[in-house]
Amino acid sequence: MEGNLNGEAYLDLLENQILPYIHDVVDHDPDLLHDELIFQQDGAPPHFVPPVRQFLNDQFPGRWIGRRGPIEWPPRSPDLSPLDFFLWGWLKSKIYTSQTTSLENLRATITRYCSEIPPETFQNVRAETEARFYHCMEVNGGHFEHLIK
Repeated sequence: MEGNLNGEAYLDLLENQILPYIHDVVDHDPDLLHDELIFQQDGAPPHFVPPVRQFLNDQFPGRWIGRRGPIEWPPRSPDLSPLDFFLWGWLKSKIYTSQTTSLENLRATITRYCSEIPPETFQNVRAETEARFYHCMEVNGGHFEHLIK
């Protein structure tokens, strides 16, 4: 994607890449059910525009987490987002081991490292995310970092 992410570009990404990918994954896993999926996003401005929220209401009725969504995203809660507690730190540890010479090179490096993440890592991150949700529920949405091992 070129440039900054805005609401229009994010909606296009949701409609043409993210949702078809989700459907493909669910269709190939008998343990996953479309009507039980919950879509999670944070409160970034592109996620908050009315057309995006309407699209998510249509695709995940009552089952999406986000700013002003049916399930409100708690502010300042990176401990619940796999992108924040795993991916960005992991990518930085890989990418910043050498000097990046251009934006094109940076994109290629990010893409390469993301494609090399083994499936077991995704399973571990999913299990950790679920554990964090349970910790959060244990303390009624309060701080739970002390419960993470």
